Formats: sequence, structure tokens, C-alpha cells
Amino acid sequence: MSVFKAVVFGLLALCNCMAAVAQTSNIVLLTTYVVSPARLAKLQAAALQAGVAMQTLSAEQDTLDGLQTALRSASLLVLDTPHPSVAQTAAARFGGVINQSGKPYVVVGEFAAVAKNERLAAGPLKTDSGVAPDWAQRLREYWRFGGAQNMRLAMQALKNAATQPTDAMPPAVQLPLQGFYNPTWPQIENNAAAALKNLENSTFYQLNTPLAQSIRVQTAINTEAPKTVAIAVNNAVFTSNDTPWLDAMITALERRGLRAYAFYGPRQQKDLFHQATHISTATGQQRRADVIINSALVFNPTERKA
Repeated sequence: MSVFKAVVFGLLALCNCMAAVAQTSNIVLLTTYVVSPARLAKLQAAALQAGVAMQTLSAEQDTLDGLQTALRSASLLVLDTPHPSVAQTAAARFGGVINQSGKPYVVVGEFAAVAKNERLAAGPLKTDSGVAPDWAQRLREYWRFGGAQNMRLAMQALKNAATQPTDAMPPAVQLPLQGFYNPTWPQIENNAAAALKNLENSTFYQLNTPLAQSIRVQTAINTEAPKTVAIAVNNAVFTSNDTPWLDAMITALERRGLRAYAFYGPRQQKDLFHQATHISTATGQQRRADVIINSALVFNPTERKA
């Protein structure tokens, strides 16, 4: 091979390497205090596993200069704002820097808005910019519906953003707007009657263990069905895969002879607690929960278990 050909092939190889670097996704994630540390850690682990370079900044702790510096080498900015108030606050503080950078961005808003495909602007920011709206919506669904599979799909979308058409992106694994949960059920139910029927058919009381036998004997003596505890939670428990504490609580209640389930729904639904603890019968609404534990009051996930 001549020296000239060697030089040409060398230059072509260098160009190919540079093109590959240029196509690498450098993602900046602007997160907020309502995103739990557990959720953030799993996002970072998923990005690392997928080979996505993702730099995380805090809307509360990092500065305008810090975001400006990060955006210089970014291919996309993702704003993770699970609540309208934090979306407005983050947009008001960083919107100017984001718009001036000219970089593409996607705002991932609250769960209900994403599920309904509502395009809600936040201050000076639009719902998304510099990307195809359909692609941005699919990314929002992956991101907000949560779960391990959606997390993997989100990272794959970020990695292939420049080459992946929207119609080639798999649908997100859906999380119901209103759901009912018990760790022994195969899935989150979206119907109160079905959920409570599952509860009545719980396999825990059928186990051949001294504790289960004792519970069955005591129930027969009292001639009453086991009491039922309903636990109100934020849907972030499921979108963040943060269920171990909830599973432990439900298991502990069941081991004491109680039935237990968790439920969540839109905050705007004023009769949510009533709908989640009653079922319709031929004679009207019947209550199926004896006690409600409200674990949905704390919006700061770092304080949830305090």
C-alpha cells in the first residue's frame, strides 16, 4: 500500500471516529427535589448500563453558570418535574439560560399530564423544543410511567435519538391513572371492585403455616371477615420502583390478621379516598376498608420515611 493510500485511509478512519463521537448522546438531566434519591440512583445506573453519558444537575442546588456550562456539550436536556409547582419554579429560574443555549430539551411533567398527552408549557419553556413532538411524548411516557422496562426504553431512546424514528419506538408500559396495589397481585389493578376481590381471595390466609392457621381459627371464632387497611400513596412510589417499604408494611399488616392494599390516583380527584375504599352494589355504595393510612401527604421523598 502506498503512503498516499495509507494517509487517505487514516484520515477516513479519523473522520469516522469523529462522526461516532459527534453522534454520542450527551444528556443533561435537570432534576428537582421531588424526585426521590432512589429513583435518581436507578436512572443513573440505567444510563450507565445503556452507555448514555448523563450529567445530573439539581434545580435547587446548582447554579445558572453550572447549567450553562453543562449545556455547551449537551445534545439534549431533560427536565424532570413531577409536580406543576416545581416545573414553574425550575422554568422561571433556568428558562432564560435554556432558551439562550438553543439546545433541544424535553420537559417531563406530572404523571396525569403525561398520561393524557397534555402539552403544558412551564414559564418561558415549551413542553419540548428541537425534537419531534411524538418522540418527546414517547420519552415522557417512558420517563414518567417508570418501572425497570420503561427505564431501559428511555435510555435506549436517548442513545438513539438521532437515528430512531418515533414509529420504531416500543410503547411504554402503562401505569393506570388510578391504581390499587398489593405485592402478591400480578399487576396494579385500575378497578376498585377487581382489586378488592383480589384482596378477598388473598393466598396469605390459605397458607399452611401456624400463623395463617391461627388467623383462620380466630376469624372463625369472631365470625367476622378480617379487617381491611387501605394505604394511600403517591404514584411516585411505583414510577420510582420504591415499593420495598410499602411491601413490608402490607406484609406486616397481613401477618397480624389484616387485609391490606395500597392505592393512588389524581390529586385533583376530590372523592379519591371514597372511590378507592368503596364498591358499587345493587343496594348502593358499600365501604370495604376499615382504616385508611395516608402516606401521600409528604411531597419531599427524602422525608417520606422520617
